[in-house]
Amino acid sequence: MKKVLLQKFRMYGSLRNVLTSNDLIWISSLPLKQKVEEFYAYMESIEKKDHGRKSSKSFTKEKTQVFEKMLDATLIVCSAGAAYAGVMNDEKLKEVFNFTKSSLKFGYEEDVQERCRKIGEDAALIADKLVDYNISKAQLDELNIAVVDFYKLMDVPGNVRDKSRDLNQEMIALFDKCDKLLNEIIDKMMQTYKNNHPDFFLEYTNARHIGGWSKKKKDEGEEKIVS
Repeated sequence: MKKVLLQKFRMYGSLRNVLTSNDLIWISSLPLKQKVEEFYAYMESIEKKDHGRKSSKSFTKEKTQVFEKMLDATLIVCSAGAAYAGVMNDEKLKEVFNFTKSSLKFGYEEDVQERCRKIGEDAALIADKLVDYNISKAQLDELNIAVVDFYKLMDVPGNVRDKSRDLNQEMIALFDKCDKLLNEIIDKMMQTYKNNHPDFFLEYTNARHIGGWSKKKKDEGEEKIVS
């Protein structure tokens, strides 16, 4: 959640605390009760969508880590394979392992995954030779496992990014609904408690200022909270 939205949500939370702790004062007002419950429901939806968005970002981070692990494991094997080919003066074998990190990850992710898989396959054919070049069977296994792990994650990222974007847009729409509900209805209904329940009114007004929100006086003397 962006900082400005996080600040706003904290303000919502402060309002919820004030309203909940003073519910005996206002709960008999059915219109206010209905709108406060609607406000709480919007907050709950925001929390759920933010959790879903964080899960999507977490998946993307995991995929990036697996991708980098696959590249690193492949480059180690390529270095040893290229060194062996150089010692043997085998130009054809040199081409098999002649990759930098940028050339290795060129193209679509499907191309990169297949390229790494093929390198691992070719390295397995000379595994006994690569032992002298500090490449163990365990390292070749590590490369193959990384290739398989990345393959499992390949088809999901586009959907994850779309889902994260959609959740963010839906969350912003909920913030707009909360703001409209507060500005146009709940704030106005709070004015009726200014004289009869001044402590409650002050708590509510102070809570509305949390997170960089400010107060201005309207011409008729009514207090209104604005961003």
